[in-house]
Amino acid sequence: MNYKELLEFNDYAMDLTIRTAHHSTAIENNPLSLAETISILTTEYIPREMPQRAFFEVKNYQNMLFFLLENLNKGQSVDSFFIRELHGILMNFLLPNKGAFKTTDNTILEASFETTPNFQVPMAMKEWCDNLNYKMKTLQDKEEKLKAILEQHILFERIHPFSDSKW
Repeated sequence: MNYKELLEFNDYAMDLTIRTAHHSTAIENNPLSLAETISILTTEYIPREMPQRAFFEVKNYQNMLFFLLENLNKGQSVDSFFIRELHGILMNFLLPNKGAFKTTDNTILEASFETTPNFQVPMAMKEWCDNLNYKMKTLQDKEEKLKAILEQHILFERIHPFSDSKW
């Protein structure tokens, strides 16, 4: 069963998709409510006038999840090309440089660290992917894998490999 079929038959998977799409875009200042996100992702009904960007952010997130989970289910390894493909789906209709690593440095406001300089991103991402793949291959315990994924997420945010797409 592929991810799209799973969503059709599994309320939990759909709920997870809706909530992660809503919260992941809300943290980037997307103005849509959870109810509006539900409307867009379950019925494709746009409940009110809204910026195109708001719609595409949640719809792209859903499309990215389809792509991510179907490819991981097929055994796709995580590499820089795959990460850039994911970004390309997330930023479809939103950024002209979708799927490309940043070419200028960026910062995270109020962060206590500096993001990776743009010229170091390709190597940092290769190391990040290699490290993630190694951990997923060698760790057996599900809790340890989850911990490793969460740690890798923090490292990914520190690299901040893509240009900013804030509102």
